[in-house]
Amino acid sequence: RVHYRPGAPYAIGAWRDQLPAAAIIINGSFFDENDYALGLLVSDGQIYGQSYSGFGGMFQVDAAGLARVRSLIYEPYQGEALTQAVQAFPMLVEANGSRASQGDGFDDRSRRTVIAQDSLRRIILAVIPYATMSFNELQEWLLSSDLDVQIAFGLDGGRSTGLVINTPGLSALYPSLDKVPAVIAVYSR
Repeated sequence: RVHYRPGAPYAIGAWRDQLPAAAIIINGSFFDENDYALGLLVSDGQIYGQSYSGFGGMFQVDAAGLARVRSLIYEPYQGEALTQAVQAFPMLVEANGSRASQGDGFDDRSRRTVIAQDSLRRIILAVIPYATMSFNELQEWLLSSDLDVQIAFGLDGGRSTGLVINTPGLSALYPSLDKVPAVIAVYSR
């Protein structure tokens, strides 16, 4: 699920307190100075914002519960009904595992958050919680790893990067440095 608190953000640790049933919580989309999400965001069927056009990617869950990652460059949002969605950028890996075009800032090191999908349609969430990786290095790692990444893009990173893992086998918090208004939460069945 995508959880959204427009204008009233939480740090990732506080999101954990708000969503105790979530097994994983990760920061989501970019936001403006008033903590309103940029791009399209859908939380429990409620639509916020406008879709990016010609750039970026989208994580979505449709009415049947199918989760997927897509490129807005090659598959623009056409207004289809979604129950959950977040958009962000840049694209790192385009459909079928091809290298996405690199843009300004690809060599800058920062904290990173990425969402990807493999050939078995599994969603992959990852954070680099320290300012040690450029998008160029992240892209290279995604393409050369054994994760079989077929498509991937960067979620809001930098000071927003944060992750909560709350499973029976592991409990971990990689705190965001800033409060974030939107998160992706994964719940076990």
